[in-house]
Formats: sequence, structure tokens, C-alpha cells
Amino acid sequence: CDQNVGEGMYSELATRTTTKELSHHECRVAEKRMKESMVSRCDKYQSAIAQATPPAFPTRPSAWTYDEVQKFITFAETYQSWATEYNASLEIAKQDCDESTRNHTAHRS
Repeated sequence: CDQNVGEGMYSELATRTTTKELSHHECRVAEKRMKESMVSRCDKYQSAIAQATPPAFPTRPSAWTYDEVQKFITFAETYQSWATEYNASLEIAKQDCDESTRNHTAHRS
């Protein structure tokens, strides 16, 4: 009779241990995926910053003439268009990085 009680307790303990080990393993796998996602997304964000290619500033004229002002206005419009598009894509990349970082940090705690 005592042997049956011991075997039952051992079996229950083994099941609990296996369940906890499996749960821990699943948690570690999920954490690894989240870290990989975070690294990938934050690398894309850093790459977007490093690869910024704004239009080149024009040479400052020695004297401002009507034509020089018109050239500068054309440049300013081009620069504004580039900056607007670049900023939008950079914000998306930053949000992706921040979200992945938050998710990874929350999972770890």
C-alpha cells in the first residue's frame, strides 16, 4: 500500500516537472523569436538613419539674383518633398523598433 502511494506521488511530481520544463522551454523559444524580431526591426531603423540621402545643398551664390532665388526655391521644394517622405518612413521604422523592444522587454519580465 505504501509503495502505491509513493509511486502516485512520484508520477504526479514527474508530470508537474515535465509540464514546468515544457512551459519554460516554450517561453524561451518565444523570447528568442521576439529578440530576433527586435534586432531585425531595430537594425532596419538604424539602417534607415545611416542611409539617409537628402538632396545636395546648392552652392551659395556670391550674389542673389532672381534666377538664383528660383533655383533655391526649386531646391527647397525638392528637399521638402524628400524630407516628408523620409520622415514618414523613418517614423514607421522607429515605431516598429520601439514596439518590438517593448514586447521583448514585457516578455522577459
